[in-house]
Amino acid sequence: MGNVDPFDRLVQAFDEWILTRPADCQKEIVAQIGYGRYLPKNCPYVRFLPPLDYRNTFERAQFVVAHAGMGTIITAVEFRKPLIVMPKRASLGEQRNEHQLATVREFRKLPFLQVAETEVELPRMLNMAIEEAAMSNRFQGKKSIETIFQPNPALINFVSEFVNQR
Repeated sequence: MGNVDPFDRLVQAFDEWILTRPADCQKEIVAQIGYGRYLPKNCPYVRFLPPLDYRNTFERAQFVVAHAGMGTIITAVEFRKPLIVMPKRASLGEQRNEHQLATVREFRKLPFLQVAETEVELPRMLNMAIEEAAMSNRFQGKKSIETIFQPNPALINFVSEFVNQR
């Protein structure tokens, strides 16, 4: 859920979705909830996992559900994990600005990333992720990230000029 701002809307929607799943599915879930007020009733949770535990848990996961944070997206790429993200919204007091909406606009083209725009969409996407037998193979036979994201010469030039001015 990130290191600063809570995301009770996602945590609660996920927790309510758990009730629709068989009991044997529920024991394999790990929820990192951050500083939110909402405490899950239907799944085990921790406020924060230490960095090594986070990485180990991420690596073992079948798929990951999270806010649309760059750290989570980068970790999903690193471990080649399917990812469902729901962006935090400044308009709902979950962030200082709408940068997570911009993040999902750019990164939704990744073959392993699914975007739930709202808590209403989240259960459907979670059910699809569970039912999709090929979920663990999302990276197989897809375009590489390098072919999806071509280098942006204008951005490279801007950063180079900025660095060289220092």
